[in-house]
Amino acid sequence: MKKRILITLVVLLSVFGFAINLQAIPIQWSVEDGGNGHYYEILDDGSGAMSWETANTLAHSVGGELASITSADENTFFINIISNDQHHSLYLGAFRTEADNWQWTDGEIWGFTYWDTGEPQNQDYNYACIVAFSNIAMQDPSGADILGGWNDILPTYNHLNYGYVVEYVPEPATILLLALGGLVFRKRK
Repeated sequence: MKKRILITLVVLLSVFGFAINLQAIPIQWSVEDGGNGHYYEILDDGSGAMSWETANTLAHSVGGELASITSADENTFFINIISNDQHHSLYLGAFRTEADNWQWTDGEIWGFTYWDTGEPQNQDYNYACIVAFSNIAMQDPSGADILGGWNDILPTYNHLNYGYVVEYVPEPATILLLALGGLVFRKRK
């Protein structure tokens, strides 16, 4: 009986471990590093084309929000995450309700911006959400390339090769479960 349980456990862990390897792993911007303690993950729906509205729905379905970038420090962390990403652009959690009234989907205060050169276009105020260029570099005043510049786009258009960045705020219960999991799987001496 014990042997059967052990074999079942090994098989389940092998399958579960394989499934984990197929998923992106959220990256934490730790408080110790000057961050907010939130986790960030780059995802896509596998279709090759999606809209901001779809990305926003998918972010909610996995328990997060499209990422909000509210400071220069958070933007630097964000650019480090996306620097090796294969997507053309990544949806962020910003949207415009009217004129130049931009907001974040998670309710964080709008203040910091990182617009690419010539952005926002504000084309008839129909360009009502934001993507960050992940593999197109803008140039700073000195001519140096910079990744991650923001562009305002149509929220309903299915853009090719776009991903999205989900931001997760850890709940106290999640932190407790992670800590307990670490105790359970700790190597015995």
